[in-house]
Amino acid sequence: MYPKTKEGLLVKDADKLAWLGKGRWTSCIKNKQKLDSLVELLPKLRQEILYFDESRKIYDRDIANLVRLLYSEIFKS
Repeated sequence: MYPKTKEGLLVKDADKLAWLGKGRWTSCIKNKQKLDSLVELLPKLRQEILYFDESRKIYDRDIANLVRLLYSEIFKS
């Protein structure tokens, strides 16, 4: 459902950005869950789902952190 206020849109963006959090991805990796559907949604999240430019800037920052996390999990020493 589409929020009718800017505040509602902001909360919706915050929820989506929280989805990118390290905890979610760490849990998925730890539990050996498939990440295919999550990874496929990432470009759509930025381009089509986030409402505000500032949200997209936060996404860009957080996606870099996500790549670092995944890299460290895949190539652990």
